[in-house]
Amino acid sequence: MSTNAPDWDALDLTAARELALSGVEVGASVVARDRSGDCSLALVADERTGWFVLVLSHQGTGESFLPTVLNPAEVETRVWGSVATTFGHGPRLHYAVTRATSVSGFRMRGPEGAWGVRAPNAAGWAVACMSFDDFTTLPQVEIRENGAWITIPE
Repeated sequence: MSTNAPDWDALDLTAARELALSGVEVGASVVARDRSGDCSLALVADERTGWFVLVLSHQGTGESFLPTVLNPAEVETRVWGSVATTFGHGPRLHYAVTRATSVSGFRMRGPEGAWGVRAPNAAGWAVACMSFDDFTTLPQVEIRENGAWITIPE
């Protein structure tokens, strides 16, 4: 496995998507999983390259997205973002993924909503996702690092 960049030709993105959408629980191939409302997230280990594929799906529309791949060899990972089928139109799916020894968890919420707190799993990964029909609505995300909550900029 290259630590600089994945072998894009070797990545089996179709298999990653199918595994994520199958609902298989966290295990050897599914590293982490979260579901919130209509949004579902799975971090899937690609068998050919060893890289992790992030798969987001919307249960209502049936659409799925692969916004990024992550290098499991990285000591620290902090990734967040959003995807939508069409810019300016919902639903828009938001995600956050972390793995760092200094991070004991993170939380995410929509406007006026309750915090959904996520702790790292046994492999050290903490993941969360949310979906909003209003394209302009953004979640608030905070990481608990070294005992203090730190807001992630939008």
